[in-house]
Amino acid sequence: MKINIHKIVTLVLIFPLLSNAQLENANWYFGDNVISSQNGGGLNFNNGTVSVLTDGKTEDAFSSTATVSDENGNLLFYTDGSSVWNKNHNKMSGGNNSLNGFYTVSVVPFPGDSDKYYIFTIGSDGTFNLDYFYSIVDMSLNNGLGNVDTNSLNTNLNILPYTSFNPDGSFDIKGEMQRKSNIVVAKHSDGESYWLILNPFDVFFVLKIDSNGISSNPIIYDEGNPSLDYNLNIRGASGMSISPNNDKISYYCNRANGGNQSNLFTILNFNNSSGQLSPSFFTVDNPNFAMPGYASEFSGNGNYLYLLVGGGFSYEIFQFDLQNTNINPVSIGLSLPLPLSDNPETDLPTMVRGIDGKIYVPNNNNFLGVINNPNLFGTNSNYVNNQIDLGTNVIAKKLPQQVQNQINNNCPDNLTITQTVSNGTNDIQEASNWIVALNVIENAANAEYDAGNFVKLQRGFHARAGSTFRAYIDGCLNTQPVAKNSIFNNDKISDNQIVIFPNPAKDKVRLSHNQMNIQSFELYDIHGRTVINNNNLNSSKHTIDVSSFEKGFYIIRIVLEDNSVITKNLVIK
Repeated sequence: MKINIHKIVTLVLIFPLLSNAQLENANWYFGDNVISSQNGGGLNFNNGTVSVLTDGKTEDAFSSTATVSDENGNLLFYTDGSSVWNKNHNKMSGGNNSLNGFYTVSVVPFPGDSDKYYIFTIGSDGTFNLDYFYSIVDMSLNNGLGNVDTNSLNTNLNILPYTSFNPDGSFDIKGEMQRKSNIVVAKHSDGESYWLILNPFDVFFVLKIDSNGISSNPIIYDEGNPSLDYNLNIRGASGMSISPNNDKISYYCNRANGGNQSNLFTILNFNNSSGQLSPSFFTVDNPNFAMPGYASEFSGNGNYLYLLVGGGFSYEIFQFDLQNTNINPVSIGLSLPLPLSDNPETDLPTMVRGIDGKIYVPNNNNFLGVINNPNLFGTNSNYVNNQIDLGTNVIAKKLPQQVQNQINNNCPDNLTITQTVSNGTNDIQEASNWIVALNVIENAANAEYDAGNFVKLQRGFHARAGSTFRAYIDGCLNTQPVAKNSIFNNDKISDNQIVIFPNPAKDKVRLSHNQMNIQSFELYDIHGRTVINNNNLNSSKHTIDVSSFEKGFYIIRIVLEDNSVITKNLVIK
């Protein structure tokens, strides 16, 4: 007799939309309203969907911003590097146009004190030169609405000018910041501290931030030969981005190439235990990049790097396959920003990966472009140029830099589970990379396995009748997996009216429903990555070509015309 497993055991594979992040980055505020000074743009990522926010108070399309929410996605505050607004969108005491910043702003949680946050900015040092500053927000003040600590306001990190010594005994003084948008933050491997990484010119400065404060002795990495942007006083963006695993940094610089200006894109290895930078295999000096590069962003799986290249009235997005550096960069689409300015000191667009794993790109007028499947190669990454309408008259060139979350220091990289989960007991396990399960989950037992990349059920794994098993692709960022963050949490497991044939499949799969149209569907692999996202089907039948897909287990999520959602398993052989 054939037994339907869904009738005897609750077996749920859950792939959260949080993409290795908690909800501290669930709200974004940015941009400007060109008609009214009251409201900028914004996005909200709560509840598994992206919605547009219109209640923000940011007032400059070209200003960098940062937004902080709590672990449940509730807004705490946001800043444009000059002012700080609380959750009620009122300027904090001490934060009313008082911060010394414009080009880049980053927020770092205060190690050892959950109520405090550093705000790092770039601003004038009072001598027409630029330097790095920080201020501290204390959320314990003003009845939990927070204030800016006036004692810390615009504290100079005193990084510049920087003196470099030459082998012949001479020295150079570099005091002029050439690269803007040059701050990124990485998590320390200890799970509590952070690394502040600065790239003002052809030297990197890395400062540790821990419960004792900010290190006064930066770790220094010199790129080597002085770059063209420093020698010719060309100002631009470093375009730095940190990889999801905090082990790589991408950036660009201008350089001479046969007498012509081109751009050098480089990835450096980063050791988040020691703070040391080192060269990597990846350097691209492409004469096609005659225009400056402005921004870079990694895919959520770390396999691809996206670069925003261009200037003036058009920017082109290129994708690099980091697993195969012999493949030339692939153009995946054009972004057309509002042509307000071509000033390389201020007109520095960014692109940012959201907690849903998608990459968002400032676009034309009041729209954002979106790379919907950045974990896929080439045009399968599905860049849509005008996907999100921010609202009439709202424009944005910069999107918020994400707040780094702390790591669960007790979480192993990999975990193999063999021990039986006894009747009536709970077993909750986490790993930052992968979990392999070969164990038995007894009747009335509950098991939840949460890994950063994949949970694999090997031969020997058995969830018995009456047990509950959940597998999460989330990693060690939560102290405990939370089912409400699942995109499958409210889905029906089965619907007899849905037909998926053949299953297992080799070349093509046919979807059909006997009574309703299929509005849309998404196909996920075992790692929780989106393989197909068809949002405009509206048909009772559809055929999927799976001939190029890897063999294995997939989840297909189908939305019907009545908005009911069905989740089915699919095996590709």
